[in-house]
Amino acid sequence: RRPAVDTEKTEVGETISEEFLGELPTGRSFQEVIQFLPGVTGGGNPNIHGATSTSNQYYVDGVNTTDPVSNTFSMNFNFDAIQDIQVVTGAFDAKYGNALGGVISITTKSGGNKFEGDFSVYYTTSALQSHDRFIQEDIQDIESLELAATVGGPIVKDHLWFLVAYQLVHQNSLNLPALDTG
Repeated sequence: RRPAVDTEKTEVGETISEEFLGELPTGRSFQEVIQFLPGVTGGGNPNIHGATSTSNQYYVDGVNTTDPVSNTFSMNFNFDAIQDIQVVTGAFDAKYGNALGGVISITTKSGGNKFEGDFSVYYTTSALQSHDRFIQEDIQDIESLELAATVGGPIVKDHLWFLVAYQLVHQNSLNLPALDTG
């Protein structure tokens, strides 16, 4: 239980747990997940409290992974390998001195004392969406297939563990001719 006023913490933000990640009706990227937090808007590169999308800092397991050229996120990885996501939206500690917008910090899963695994398949297609047949434009058909797997367990019980995460994403897009309304 948290006290009403935490005198040890100056940061403002939220932590999204693994359980919450699994129940969100979003796409499978951390950028889409953090859109649910107060003060966060934008798409693949979020805007936090009105700052530009290049004003954020990105960390994975405590290592700054912000792209030095574009000053945005530098990598995507298997969504199933995320343990939790902490988003700091204000009152930054000094260690986040370069962030003007927000800090997105991802903690990845690690193995444990029992063998566990997960395999998932996600298929989406725009062919199942309705289209306005009176608009004389070509329709872009998009197909996406995503395969994801994680396996983890002990190497030396209580001392050394492993976790392997793999993700394959295949996307196709093609333009279909406009429907004849004549």
